[in-house]
Amino acid sequence: MAGCAGGVGVSVASGNPDVTVNPDALAFTTTNWNMAQTMTVTAQQDDDGADDRATLRHTITTACDAAGYPTTLAIPSVQVTVADDDAPPPPNQPPAAVGAFADVDLDTGERVEVGLLGRFRDPEGGPLTYTAESLSPEVASAVVSNGRLWVEGRSAGLATVLVRARDVGGLATHLPLRVRVGRVLSFADASASAPEGGTARLGLELSRPSERAVVVGYVLEANGDPGTADADGLSVQASFAVEVLPAPRPFASGWRLGWLKSADASVP
Repeated sequence: MAGCAGGVGVSVASGNPDVTVNPDALAFTTTNWNMAQTMTVTAQQDDDGADDRATLRHTITTACDAAGYPTTLAIPSVQVTVADDDAPPPPNQPPAAVGAFADVDLDTGERVEVGLLGRFRDPEGGPLTYTAESLSPEVASAVVSNGRLWVEGRSAGLATVLVRARDVGGLATHLPLRVRVGRVLSFADASASAPEGGTARLGLELSRPSERAVVVGYVLEANGDPGTADADGLSVQASFAVEVLPAPRPFASGWRLGWLKSADASVP
């Protein structure tokens, strides 16, 4: 530095507004060139729980070259990591289903809107997006457009539509929607069980009024459980020749079960 009478100045700039340097400039002269100088790096308090980073860039602002002329040079930067002292944010929770959809009854070619308002909520209070998938598209189609769910009847039968709500983090929850197109007879209960010698009852629903009484038969199928044998005609006493009155209201019916033994049975 003997030939650089003006000394050498070093300035420091932080690449993060939350990280400051004091002082932000140092001067080295012919009298203190070999003495360490201290700069204080301060991280400001923020309102999140994430660690922060900053890049401190040092620039030599006054130096002399071999001919004695001032020049500007850069020296390597320094990476600073700020360990945040706030608690980390809670993990994202999936949307929650609120209540259940009521069954939708349609005619073939009929299209109706099903309300989505209030069916789902986001625990963090964020926005939700919706999609819908019909598991029997030949019976009923479903589409969400501009946040509105539309269901259309295609052919007579029973269809289940899965309505999904997804949050900004990608987590999703679904609710089933049962759609009945035309006059459909369906079970009101998902399942029933009975002990040996007992009675199991399943409710039946007719989706539309009928001008005639409806006579119902059934097929008793295997339950798929390897721990129990399947039912046969000897172990089942059926009382299932049922007339459903011409009104869309539940009608209870049932059968008696003995030991389940071998093959499936079809009971008229």
